[in-house]
Amino acid sequence: MQAPLRIAENKFKAASLVSSLLPDRSAILHSPFFTNGGIEIKLSKHGPVIGYTNFPSMEMFWQCLRQGPDVLAGHVDKLISSRSFDAEAFFEIQRGFQFYKGLYTRAAMMFVLSNLSETGEIFSGNMMPGKPKTHISDYALMNLKKFSAPNLTVAHIACNDPLKIVEKIPQDDYMICAPPNFSYNLLSGSKIVTASDVNVDHEDLHSALSERKNWILIYKVHPKVLSMYKNYDMIYLDKYWRQTEIAENAEQVVIHNV
Repeated sequence: MQAPLRIAENKFKAASLVSSLLPDRSAILHSPFFTNGGIEIKLSKHGPVIGYTNFPSMEMFWQCLRQGPDVLAGHVDKLISSRSFDAEAFFEIQRGFQFYKGLYTRAAMMFVLSNLSETGEIFSGNMMPGKPKTHISDYALMNLKKFSAPNLTVAHIACNDPLKIVEKIPQDDYMICAPPNFSYNLLSGSKIVTASDVNVDHEDLHSALSERKNWILIYKVHPKVLSMYKNYDMIYLDKYWRQTEIAENAEQVVIHNV
């Protein structure tokens, strides 16, 4: 099942590896840095997965998607089929979709913003050239209508620091962490893609994980990341998400303590 939101991350390609590392695939798996659901959807095939977000509209979107995918697909089709839908309408929705009435209307707008934005982000990016139907095909709408991930739950936790979410997860439960790319200065490179004005302090994350077990971490390779987690098991992945023994060829790294 493909992720419905086209956010610029592809960590779902590590799902098979992550699943193989879990001693108990049927146990609850927590995901404190939930974005587009790509890896969580795949992992939920084996057991319950809870994704956490500090972005309330993300929880709303997934509630609509799980409870009425056909209704949501209908709202999306109606929105992009309108003759008045153009770049100006796109930016108007981008600026204020959270203030529209109707849960399914807002959820449809989130889907459209994500899939028509050049960046794949909801709050930024120009609309891709061409008509909306060029990028959101009837096939995509059919997949949206048939969406099913009964083992996946998305929960909203109100906080400015996503590490507070990590602290709320039971110590003995399993956790999959897919944080933003490492950044020394906590600027755009360390923002969670779908959240608003939220940064991750990567050193604080390391400190939090060092006090617990049963976690798997997926990072884009960075010297500081490799140094911080040098005492843990690492699996290097190349640009095609294949395992490699050569660190110089790695673009992603899966770090685990399970």
